[in-house]
Amino acid sequence: MLRNIGVLLELTPAERAKLIGSLSEKQCEELFHDWALWARPEQTPPPGDWVYWLILAGRGSGKTRAGAEAVRQWTRTFAIVNLIGATHDDVREIMVLGESGLMAICPREERPRYARASARLAWPNGSVSQLFSAEEPDRLRGKQHEKLALRRFKWN
Repeated sequence: MLRNIGVLLELTPAERAKLIGSLSEKQCEELFHDWALWARPEQTPPPGDWVYWLILAGRGSGKTRAGAEAVRQWTRTFAIVNLIGATHDDVREIMVLGESGLMAICPREERPRYARASARLAWPNGSVSQLFSAEEPDRLRGKQHEKLALRRFKWN
């Protein structure tokens, strides 16, 4: 439909309104959840075969959204995509339930089921995500990981 938000912004307000008005409800929902359209280049995973991706940016720069979108993308290919944060609250309140967290950015049909008691997300396609924190590093021992998403830690 659209390659990036710049194409839409280049249209006059009347052309934009006409284009958006011609979309079905389903197309509008797809447009809303199309991260490739909305993301800035620095918010998308780098190309190539890499192990670490660091987003070093300030408050409000879209780090949480970029991470959530990467996890959403990874769960399409990998069966186990785990989340690690500084605290249990960080993982739950920011990475999973926050305004840019996984539950908010996934369309209804892709949204995982969150089991708070087991600290686990079950994705509709069968992928799973376990939630971990730096408060209990020993919980990571013996677990299987195909991809890991880490929330920032403070360095002193």
